[in-house]
Amino acid sequence: MAVNRPKPTDATGVARAKAIKKNADELARRQDELSTIAAAEAEAMKTEVRDPKIDAPVEVVDEVVEVGVELADNTKIIRLIAPIELMTWGQGNDYSFEAGVKYKVPADLADHLEDLGYLYTA
Repeated sequence: MAVNRPKPTDATGVARAKAIKKNADELARRQDELSTIAAAEAEAMKTEVRDPKIDAPVEVVDEVVEVGVELADNTKIIRLIAPIELMTWGQGNDYSFEAGVKYKVPADLADHLEDLGYLYTA
């Protein structure tokens, strides 16, 4: 089957063919970037434990922390199935949660969210 190539005298067709090739190369490069970013985000979901308080920094741990484990400082690591925005727990404690992200929260808050059915269950 013959490939549709513009005639060398067709300046518009030649320019169009060059633009199509350039755009295809750029699209392939972007696809590689996106797959790399997706892999990095998936790895971060395994190792990052966040503080859900508004404007709190992200805490990164060296090892994978299991969800639902109670820690020595009366906190638990949780992962929610749905996002919660601007939740108040006690006086002056405002939290925001994203779905699927690990958070380190007080054990009583984790128990409350579990009772409401917001937590992943293994």
